[in-house]
Amino acid sequence: MVRLTLLNFTSALVALVLLCLVVRVDADVTISDVKLAVVGSDGVRKFGESLTYPSTLSKPLNVTTQDTLRVSIFLKDTKAKDNLSAIPHQAFVVFDDVQGVERIVRVIQLRDSGKGRAELDLKSATDLPNVSRTYTASLILGSFSHAPIRYELGKVTLPASSRTKKQAIDSSFTHQPFGPKPEIQHLFRQGEKMPPKIVSLIGTGAVLAPWILLLGMWAKIGLTPSRIIHMLRTTPAKSLLTTLAFLVTLGLVETVLLAYFTYLNLFQTLGYLGVLMPVAFLTGQRCLSDVQSRRWAGMKKAE
Repeated sequence: MVRLTLLNFTSALVALVLLCLVVRVDADVTISDVKLAVVGSDGVRKFGESLTYPSTLSKPLNVTTQDTLRVSIFLKDTKAKDNLSAIPHQAFVVFDDVQGVERIVRVIQLRDSGKGRAELDLKSATDLPNVSRTYTASLILGSFSHAPIRYELGKVTLPASSRTKKQAIDSSFTHQPFGPKPEIQHLFRQGEKMPPKIVSLIGTGAVLAPWILLLGMWAKIGLTPSRIIHMLRTTPAKSLLTTLAFLVTLGLVETVLLAYFTYLNLFQTLGYLGVLMPVAFLTGQRCLSDVQSRRWAGMKKAE
């Protein structure tokens, strides 16, 4: 039973594929309209002619280096209500040199409606030879659903390339999808520019100025090394340890800030400061309380 069902499914699938192939091959595509136009650099149309398949141009077409040659086509499927089956898989306008030397190809951009257009811009074309030549313009259509079509449009004389060899090579890097590209020079970070020496000296002086001012104020109030030693000997050990802890904590905070500017990130810095700042707050508050207590004691003795 299972084998019979599998055979029925396979037969139905093969029949469906054959039916699709019959439908696709049954498409009858015709070239309804072909238009050739020459547009100048100012956008003014200099020449235009409509062709009916299989007729050709009434006379050879001459195009200058400042012109653009446009080829528009309209395809129709006579056996279908829409033109979707008339869209070929490949559509080109080919310019073959009558001497069999050169060939220029332009792809036709087709829409679902069956309309398409190709352009040959002589100002930016990089595949033109260095001499003027006469070409046979042909329309080539190829598809799996119908027989290929090669429609000879007529004779077209194209000018020599106005670009130098170097300009053509430089432009080919932009217009050709394949081929060697210019070497990419990677520069991930530019070197830092050092400021002028006078600016560095001013910055150094601004950093050292508070310390110089502090030393001068200490000298003014008579804070000498001998007095500092006397104060350390007379200060209670508890207050001395608190003051030392406060100063060490402040030094660690400044060290963390310096490390933040060199290698620490913001989250690491906040983690370290979250531990050090409460300690600095408590020890600093204790130091100020001790200083206040000593001042009150000195005032009472003076009274």
